[in-house]
Amino acid sequence: MRKRIPVEVRIARRLAGVEPDENGCIDWPGARTAHGYGVAGTHDAFGPTLAYVHRVRFEEVNGPIPDGQVIRHKCDRPCCTAIEHLEIGSQADNARDAVERGRIQTGERSPSARLTDKKVLAICERYDAGERVPDIAREYGVSESLVYLVLQGERWAHITGRGRAA
Repeated sequence: MRKRIPVEVRIARRLAGVEPDENGCIDWPGARTAHGYGVAGTHDAFGPTLAYVHRVRFEEVNGPIPDGQVIRHKCDRPCCTAIEHLEIGSQADNARDAVERGRIQTGERSPSARLTDKKVLAICERYDAGERVPDIAREYGVSESLVYLVLQGERWAHITGRGRAA
């Protein structure tokens, strides 16, 4: 049986000679997931599997990643393997990064948005002026539930200043 070369060694060999780009990113030249993350084949207790290259590289320098933590890319490039671009954090940190850096479309930029920023503000003004939620919902062609979520700050809070994002 052929001796398995550790995934860390195979990753290092594959990255040998790959120069950082102008931003200091070292892009993985091998296989990638549909979302752009570099992967390398390895084995675990259950047999063949894929290892995320950025996680392997982070662990080489910093040790095991604690349960519940993820490795975040400061550069926002999933294929980047540059150690200085990787940091540990929670999934909530990662999601917050995505919103703050514009990687997730929110509000009227979202393809599924039924309302615009202007309409959301008008909904709040009309409700505050005493109009009923069913009438407002009918006028804007949305569900009463959505209007309530807007008014409670569960949706569009970044526009209304109500609820969680206030």
